[in-house]
Amino acid sequence: MSQTKLFTEISSGNGNGAYYIIKLTNEVTYSQQTLKEFKKLVGESEDLYPGIEGWFDEKVMPGIKAGNRYAYLVMHEGKPIAEAIVKRGEKTKICSLRIRPAYQNKSIGPFLFAEIASQIEKTATHVHFTAPESLVAEREGMFERLGFVKICKAKKIYRPGEDEFVFRGEKDNFKRRAVRLHVLSKEIETLSSVDNNNEGKKSLVMSIRPKYAKRIISKKKKVEIRRKFSEKLVGSTVFIYASSPMQAIVGESTITSIVHAKPRDIWEGYNEQIGCSKTEFNEYCRGERMVYAIVLDNLLPYPDPLPWSIFSAAFDAPISPPQSYRFLKPTGFSSVKSFKIIEPRDYKKREAEQIILL
Repeated sequence: MSQTKLFTEISSGNGNGAYYIIKLTNEVTYSQQTLKEFKKLVGESEDLYPGIEGWFDEKVMPGIKAGNRYAYLVMHEGKPIAEAIVKRGEKTKICSLRIRPAYQNKSIGPFLFAEIASQIEKTATHVHFTAPESLVAEREGMFERLGFVKICKAKKIYRPGEDEFVFRGEKDNFKRRAVRLHVLSKEIETLSSVDNNNEGKKSLVMSIRPKYAKRIISKKKKVEIRRKFSEKLVGSTVFIYASSPMQAIVGESTITSIVHAKPRDIWEGYNEQIGCSKTEFNEYCRGERMVYAIVLDNLLPYPDPLPWSIFSAAFDAPISPPQSYRFLKPTGFSSVKSFKIIEPRDYKKREAEQIILL
């Protein structure tokens, strides 16, 4: 793929259960069936947005053909489940983003926002969209996490009886936040379902005091000391949780080795990488005959700390921050093993139907 690889490749086989995204541009022709499904999905909002089908025929399709709009159609088992329509330009506009109810809260939104963010032109200065007051009440928190600010009431009302509000975000801030939100979804999607007694790679959250978490992120601390741990966790992914008052995930890393030894030997071997004074080390290890030195590598700092409330919300049931560490179990989109952007040049490989020019 020539675009940002935000999605994994489609699995081989008969494609049953596969998720994939078709990008609609003016660069290729599409089948009548695809366009019919696209229009049908958009038209399902007619009761909320009277006249949306006319807008689709008069604005969306001509805009795609002219190259000033593009769209995404998310498919599952050959059926459309979500769509997004974007208007290009210096003031890029997300015109529509809809996910069928049965597929909401399954990380599809972060995928779409991240892909939209990756495609914004260099000439664009900001991104904006409008939302009705009922949706604002429900989703304003997510809009803020993506870097959007509510700036005013829209002049045009799309839903009868509801005010429409304009949200705007600075381009680079939106791109950074959208990709970060996607990365989080992707990480949670691929977490290993774990049992504390099982061997193998795990995914876990490790609670660390803010000053030490900052030292890890700045690469001044590469070894974490714990009284209790397991040597079986080598290769595991660690989400670094900076405890109170930050209470946020600040990055992630990989455990490359674990040494279980006497505190004296650990200090002699790793004192320059532990990121604390000998007094602090001795205080922590007081009364312990053996401690664990956990070596961290492949650090991925987050540009902005991710509040625990947002991280926890990605799971079906809220999870509490750990006192020391805790394993993570996947939820949400974990059953999806394949997700890909279908590039315009690859589209004909997937369509054998009669095609028409947009």
